[in-house]
Parts: sequence; C-alpha cells; structure tokens
Amino acid sequence: MSTKYAGKCSNWTIAKKKIAINCDPDGPKSNDIFFKGSATGSYKHQFRQHMQQMVQNRSPFQIYLDAWTNYEPMYKWCHHKYLLDLPGHYPWSTRIKYLLLMKSLVLNVNVRTFGVGFIEEPWVDFTSYFFRPGRDYIQFIYNYHHIPRNKPNEELRQKLK
Repeated sequence: MSTKYAGKCSNWTIAKKKIAINCDPDGPKSNDIFFKGSATGSYKHQFRQHMQQMVQNRSPFQIYLDAWTNYEPMYKWCHHKYLLDLPGHYPWSTRIKYLLLMKSLVLNVNVRTFGVGFIEEPWVDFTSYFFRPGRDYIQFIYNYHHIPRNKPNEELRQKLK
C-alpha cells in the first residue's frame, strides 16, 4: 500500500495566495491538456482510469493518476494551456475554483449517472452560481450507466446496448 504524498494541504485563502504568487497569467504555457490527481472513482465509473488509458501516449494529453505518491503543488499546473477537471469518486468538483485561478482554459467533465430506477444529475454546488459553462470553462457531460454487478438486470442491460 502506498503512502499519501507529503505535501501540505492549504485552505482557500492560502491556496489563492500561492497561486497568485507562483502563476504568471502572461507567462508561457505548454500547449497540452493536463490533469493530475489520483485514481478515485475506481469502484464506480472509473472515468479517470479510462481517460488515462484512452489518451496514453497521445499528444497533447498528459494525465497523471499518481498524486498519492508523486506530490506536485497545484500552482505548478498553471504552466499548462488546458486543465482537465475530471470526476472522481463523488460527482462534485472541489478543484474547479482553483483551476479557474490559473488563467488556463478549464475543460470540466461532469457525470450523469443512470442506474436502476434513478438518474443522478451532475452535481450543483456554490461554484455553479458564479461560474458558467461556455463563459468560464468548457463543460462536457459523461453519461455513466450503472448496472449493479451483484444483481444483474438483463432487461436493463439490453436497453443500454
């Protein structure tokens, strides 16, 4: 079992200051699409893992799921022209407000989960009232069809094919 990175977590005020000090909005940015995080969501949709496999060795994507063992301060991400905001274990994004401070184009992927008898719409939190898709970031919706493994539902499986 790997140990968590040794980086220091910061609150919103401290994180904003660090980003402001270390990110030059007019500085050079690499022409890539970047994400750094961990492999969360593994028992649900596994979106991060699938995305990493799909774009592996394909320019301009750089997706790293090694945040637990290879710490990098978030402010270093401002050197990338495009920043991915990928869903994790839970449907909300806690990083979008930080990514927007970096003056890079944010590509946000939100999950809509379809299950047996329910639809879980993309998460809405306080940032949803301030930041708007198409104005502040580019929004993508990923439709995930959850089929319980322990209770196969053949009728549902056929509908989703």
